[in-house]
Amino acid sequence: MIRAGNLRHSVIIQSSSQARSDTGGFTLSWATVDTVWAGIRPLKGSEVADMPQVKGTNPVEITIRYDPNITMSVGYRILRGSQTYDINAIVNVDERDHTWQLFCTDSE
Repeated sequence: MIRAGNLRHSVIIQSSSQARSDTGGFTLSWATVDTVWAGIRPLKGSEVADMPQVKGTNPVEITIRYDPNITMSVGYRILRGSQTYDINAIVNVDERDHTWQLFCTDSE
């Protein structure tokens, strides 16, 4: 169970989509999925070594409450103020549909 005090950061979950541009290329755009409360914790080197999916700069673990109305996916991103985090891995803690752990890195 997550204690409400641990979720003290308001974050925005965004999904991406591609649209064909007039020049024949693709344009990436982002749409807000939801705004939720989250816990954000920087990962230590040993934790990153145990998670091969998480590569990049400034890895963090973002914890949010599970929401059956959100289809969470790798490739989504999290916005917190001016910081942007790419979601690299998602864990449904204990497969109990209560808590998601999102393993993320700073977007560059």
